[in-house]
Amino acid sequence: LYRMRYKGTKMSHLADTVNLAQVNEQEGIARQALTEAGYVGMIGKNTFSKKGSGCSDYLDKRVVKAVPYLGYGLGAQSFSHYTLQYNLGAVTKRMEQYVRRL
Repeated sequence: LYRMRYKGTKMSHLADTVNLAQVNEQEGIARQALTEAGYVGMIGKNTFSKKGSGCSDYLDKRVVKAVPYLGYGLGAQSFSHYTLQYNLGAVTKRMEQYVRRL
């Protein structure tokens, strides 16, 4: 379950058409359906699984075990035991800003 981030997308003009109450209602319906199907998920996280923490293997390493990682790409993030950083371009969604710093 992942709330749409409209900023910087071709759909940004639609952001005001979906309010928080609608998002929360849809999340509740989806969470209930997944739970009834045997999936577990952590509140505040966007993944579900049928075993373990409720996170995908990828997120289990990132969120539960705090394993450092290096992100590549326009909007990627990197994590160490001391920092969480986003690549240039993550905010603006503009490739030029990212490429200039490579």
